[in-house]
Amino acid sequence: MTPEILAPCGGKDSILSAVNGGADAVYIGGKSFSARASAKNFSHEEMAEAVRFCHLHGVKVYRAMNTVLFDSERAEFADEVRFCAEIGFDGLIIQDIGALALAASLCDIPLHASTQMTVACPSGARLALLIGCRRVVAARELDIRQIKKMAETAPTEVFVHGAQCMCLSGQCYMSAMIGGRSANRGCCAQSCRLPFSKGKRFREGEYALSLKDLSFIGDMDELVSAGVVSLKIEGRMKSPEYTYEAARAVSKALNGEYTAEDEKRLAAVFSRQGFTDGYLHGRVGREMFGRRTYEDVNAVREKSTAEPVPEKKAGTVDFDMSIKENEPVSLRATVREKGISASVRGDVPQRAVSRSITAEDAAAALSKTGGTAFEAGDIRADTEEGLFLPRAALNDIRRKAIGELEEKLIRLNTPVYTLREKDITAADRKPQPMEYRYYAENAGEAEKARDFDRVLIPLDECAGCSLDPSKLIAVLPSLFDREESVAESIEKAVKMGIMSFWAENFSCLGVLVFLRERLPGINIHTGQGLNVTNSLSAEKLRELGVQDVLLSMEMKLTQIRGMKKPLPAGLFVYGRPVLMTMRNHPGDRMLTDRTGRTFEVADRGYYSNIYNCDTIDIIQKAKDLGLSYLLARDGEPSEVLRALKSGESRSGKGFTNGLYIRGIV
Repeated sequence: MTPEILAPCGGKDSILSAVNGGADAVYIGGKSFSARASAKNFSHEEMAEAVRFCHLHGVKVYRAMNTVLFDSERAEFADEVRFCAEIGFDGLIIQDIGALALAASLCDIPLHASTQMTVACPSGARLALLIGCRRVVAARELDIRQIKKMAETAPTEVFVHGAQCMCLSGQCYMSAMIGGRSANRGCCAQSCRLPFSKGKRFREGEYALSLKDLSFIGDMDELVSAGVVSLKIEGRMKSPEYTYEAARAVSKALNGEYTAEDEKRLAAVFSRQGFTDGYLHGRVGREMFGRRTYEDVNAVREKSTAEPVPEKKAGTVDFDMSIKENEPVSLRATVREKGISASVRGDVPQRAVSRSITAEDAAAALSKTGGTAFEAGDIRADTEEGLFLPRAALNDIRRKAIGELEEKLIRLNTPVYTLREKDITAADRKPQPMEYRYYAENAGEAEKARDFDRVLIPLDECAGCSLDPSKLIAVLPSLFDREESVAESIEKAVKMGIMSFWAENFSCLGVLVFLRERLPGINIHTGQGLNVTNSLSAEKLRELGVQDVLLSMEMKLTQIRGMKKPLPAGLFVYGRPVLMTMRNHPGDRMLTDRTGRTFEVADRGYYSNIYNCDTIDIIQKAKDLGLSYLLARDGEPSEVLRALKSGESRSGKGFTNGLYIRGIV
């Protein structure tokens, strides 16, 4: 089956470009809950117009509602879902598992797991299906072998052209931590595009975190063979010209017609020193890095806009008209490709005074379909001699027929959903007695943290740790090449007596949920990368058998205090948080930005982490939040534990409250 071409539309001016470029589907954002809040986005009226226009042309429309949700926004989100169902969107793209559960409870509109959900392995895809998704958008860091495995598990959508973040989607907190603009709330400041130098000294002109745009358009045969159902183009913040050229290029590639000249056209509308398909073929390295240059910007200015864009029609209409004495004029119009017909009647013709209407006159009037979604096809006009009909009457009956055909086509392509009165809620359970947990980098650091109630330790460090296994929580790698090898390591840990495991993101959670079928005694704990910001997400995790959850560090303390907690919840209160999880390595153990701030980079083998420059310390403010545990990392474990128990916090240079007080945009 040929996969759909899915084009981005940041505003209504891009809709026509996508349709004319050959897109089979488009995705748009509303004025709220869109992960591209800086795009023009669509009002309710504009969304309704976009859905009608696209459905008239047989193009599907998905709405991106892929930001994390706060409890205070629940009613607004529910209203938006109902609106989308009522006007007939073809699907919703969602990141937040609580928002997804809420949408599923309201109606049967198809739900797609956003790339922000971090679906990066077959078990992650399988879990997305389990919680109600019909399609998953794969992480952009996967190679063709991994994509094929995912596509064998669930209908899989893959980004084939456009910008790629340095960080694994849904796992980036750099923009939020540095400037208060959260990527998970659609307000990313693109911090990775700013100058960063490798090492401890900043040098002008270095961009150590900026990747070239990906382009897999030349690899279309492999993606089709892998079973991908949708070929997604990134770019809701880019121009209508970009949308047209990218959709056109993918269409040509599917037909085996993509050339070097087409790639030049793509580079002319947007490029960062060219394109890369490094992730798709496992070629990770410096050749994937690039930035926006003067030459790239100038290419856009110089690209000719005089070339006409061919208009895509919804179909060819064949007309059959009958003009007989003493009978209203009748017209049957049929969309040849769809077999849809409209029959309308007009005025009764008059006796001709000077000149009778001819079949040629009728055909000339019916052929004028310019400005409509159709082009005229075969025209048959049966006219009796001696009759007259004004040209205005002919035009009117043509317009009525075309209008009826348009409505029928729109109805044919617009899904109808069942809205439900049922809603979902989350219980609020009393917190468990407070625990203190420490996140150790290795077995040696875990030994120093033996006095903590629980110690988190990387899964591959478990074998070298002598602590009581019941005290340990083994942390799965955030990104991995083969989930089979992760499952094997988990089984080895269980044989050592370790029964608690930490899922840093949705894919890790999928591995644990399904591994529990043969290891029923394991306990699942979830980390920062699940981005839990509302009670419905916590409730869904409870239903999946999760023991406790780490709340998002993008929440304010007031939100945490007021949130219902259906299962035990914890908070990261001390240490340097991970700002990025990256498949590609920037090339050094330290990075320095233009303000002189330094960020540590930890190489995890298959992936890397960037840590915040400052240490979060909100120990003193973590009281009375309804929490069951506090999590710390960094520092001398014994001193950190003493501070946790006494409620002492440090402040000043090198320390921060993070986002817990000031919040995010």
